[in-house]
Amino acid sequence: MIGAVTVARVVVMKGRSAVGGIHQLKVILRDVRPVVWRRIHVPSTANLWELHNIIQVAMGWDNEHLHVFAKDWEEYGDNAKSEYDVTLARLLPDAGGWLAYRYDLGDCWDHDIQVEKIHRAASNTAYPRCTAGGRACPPEDSGGPEGFAEHLRALRHKKGWKYRQAKHLFDSGRNRWDPAAFDKDEVNAALATLAVHLAEQAATRRVEEEAFQERMRAVAAQRAAQVEAEDGGARGCCRFPL
Repeated sequence: MIGAVTVARVVVMKGRSAVGGIHQLKVILRDVRPVVWRRIHVPSTANLWELHNIIQVAMGWDNEHLHVFAKDWEEYGDNAKSEYDVTLARLLPDAGGWLAYRYDLGDCWDHDIQVEKIHRAASNTAYPRCTAGGRACPPEDSGGPEGFAEHLRALRHKKGWKYRQAKHLFDSGRNRWDPAAFDKDEVNAALATLAVHLAEQAATRRVEEEAFQERMRAVAAQRAAQVEAEDGGARGCCRFPL
């Protein structure tokens, strides 16, 4: 959010001096079997908007739909509170902390995010990074966990319009879905590209924030001068003749 809030930064970092801490998170896609999961290491200064983008890349989603985070009956994200001014360090300060994340408010792909530990940045290591995981996320627009399970049943039956629909969804040319697909190196290459993009966005927001604050200071100074001039005029008009 542009204004008085200082936006957290995520950058490609090397060395311990680059960041105060690293959150090791385990992200699990809820209600899908076999389990789809990732272990990611994210700077503690990352805000929830940045975490959303990191999860999208790490899990393999296409970032085509709305999303929301939930913690202690508070929601952040689309149609909710701002996620730009809430950092991991603030929302999840301790190991064992938990956060819910929903991607696609129609299909409702719910994720459990658990803080496994908080550690110092390793030397010669870029963050954010993925160190482990398993299996691929379901195809986009496959109906959420229940719809996805129904598509899998239709594929096993191999007949009827539901089978043809599932076949089209799961095997559309070059984008054929592989349920076992997970390439850690590929994920980390994409995260490195994302980190640069997020750093550029954060720099732009800081420039906009500074410009906004400068405009507010100018408006305040102009208003103060106007009030002072009006008060001086009023005092001059109210003097009694000697």
